Amino acid sequence: LRFLFAGHYSFRKGFDTLIGAIEQLKLLCGDLKWHMTLCGDGDLKHLLTERPELEDRVTNLGFLEIAEVPGVMKRHVVFVTSSRYDGWGMVVPEALAAGMPVIATPAMGSANDVTGNPDCLRRIAPGDTNALAQAMRWFVENVQAIDELGGQAVQVASRYDSVAGSQRFTELVTRVLS
Repeated sequence: LRFLFAGHYSFRKGFDTLIGAIEQLKLLCGDLKWHMTLCGDGDLKHLLTERPELEDRVTNLGFLEIAEVPGVMKRHVVFVTSSRYDGWGMVVPEALAAGMPVIATPAMGSANDVTGNPDCLRRIAPGDTNALAQAMRWFVENVQAIDELGGQAVQVASRYDSVAGSQRFTELVTRVLS
């Protein structure tokens, strides 16, 4: 099972929470096959070098150009974002469109904007290392569900494509002008 995080290695993005969750997951599921890939850079990068015990579970690709991210997404199955605040955050609908179930916080506007509670989007409280580790554990222990959740993710993402977006924009403008 390959998890992916793409973002700034910062407090605002909850990078410390993510690293703590990876540490917990290694203790909880150390005998199971899973790996975390990180894409980004930032002031909390030192959290990786301070934890050499995670080297066998974490690959740090560093900063990537935006055009490189879709290719990386294709090689992973679950997207993780742990932001304490992130405005809208385009990466959530991008990951869903790539067929990836997502673990995110409701402090990320795009995760909060998804209506209902689709199983392909697991929402955890910002800063809650334990909740993030448990959400990741669920995927590690339920690998057989990921294909179905990936299909559901694509359906959820279709609500954010350009056609759906232009329709919502037209409806909004019509209401404002009426």
